[in-house]
Amino acid sequence: MRRFKQQLEDSDALNVLKNGHRGVLSLLGDEGYPYGVPVDYLFGDDGHIYIHCAGAGHKIDALKKCDKVCFTVIEDQPRQPDDF
Repeated sequence: MRRFKQQLEDSDALNVLKNGHRGVLSLLGDEGYPYGVPVDYLFGDDGHIYIHCAGAGHKIDALKKCDKVCFTVIEDQPRQPDDF
């Protein structure tokens, strides 16, 4: 990280993941174009991020082609009763 003074401590980053529920999953899409999609997620006790999605579609196809992704948490949105 170039601006290391802005890097979160690991415990703070985990808290962001645990307290969040929405994010943007960025993948490598068709013909090498970037593909970012807003998603609801759950950070499990096992340390995995679980994303609510259909079992088929563009997102799943992109993951099958290339499993390298970027995930950005949107941490300033309050959780709603009907969320994930």
